[in-house]
Amino acid sequence: MAERFARALKTVITPPKPWGAFHASFFAAMLLLAALLFFFSAKLKKRPRLVYGLTIGMGAFLLFIEAFKQFYYAVQIGEDGLYWGEYQWHAFPFQFCSTPLYACIALCFFKKGAIHDGLCCFLATFGAFAGAGVMTTPGAVLIDSLFIDLHTMFWHTAVFLLGVLQWAGGAFERGVRSYLAACAFFVLLVAVALILDFSLPQLAEENFNLFYIGPYLPCTINVLDKVWAAVPYPVFLLIYIFGFMGIAAAIFFAVGAVLSLSGRAAKKARGDKRLSQTDSPGCPPSDGRD
Repeated sequence: MAERFARALKTVITPPKPWGAFHASFFAAMLLLAALLFFFSAKLKKRPRLVYGLTIGMGAFLLFIEAFKQFYYAVQIGEDGLYWGEYQWHAFPFQFCSTPLYACIALCFFKKGAIHDGLCCFLATFGAFAGAGVMTTPGAVLIDSLFIDLHTMFWHTAVFLLGVLQWAGGAFERGVRSYLAACAFFVLLVAVALILDFSLPQLAEENFNLFYIGPYLPCTINVLDKVWAAVPYPVFLLIYIFGFMGIAAAIFFAVGAVLSLSGRAAKKARGDKRLSQTDSPGCPPSDGRD
């Protein structure tokens, strides 16, 4: 039974093409679900416990599928059946796209307050960027493994939707303090990645390069790979950190502005509707003293 399951996980396929049927179907589903979250935004904002529960539930889903991914890389199939192979350190679950999982875990301990707002804002900005970045340019992550391709699509779809949920559900205060707290969490994660990258140089041969910012292997992220090759390492690190924080700031202020405008427009529409009902036939005319 276990061997059949492992063999099913390791099904080999022709790598899906970016924007082919496989990728496009996940992308369309992601946009549809995001639209539904915003459509029900008013109801979600009235039920913060539901938004929190959905956030933790999606975090549990990420943890569940990551456990299967680790099993996929750890278990090998030989002539005598299954056996545990050497750990493949390139699959260590601490990359930038993995960070929403850790934010969800942290949220289990911070249900209210500034730290809670910062973690939710992190999901809404850095996390949403991680999901959207891969879902729009998936060429480097679609390989010849059916399971890994499914994991990639489900993971990044969920990560993006986690971000949308925070905006649609009003999960955090939309003040600058929330953004700064999100940046602090990001810098903390980058620091952890750097400590591990620097302290484990022997694993570089196995492509151990957390956040793709270690000093022993070149960065392979689009655009940043050219920065890596063009500037000294400390400058690259600064560009990476402040570049990601800048993208998160753009998301924070742009989405916040759109939601503020739509909120004011909806409030004005409700006010106009009440005014029209007050002035409708059958109502006594106003004497100007109301």
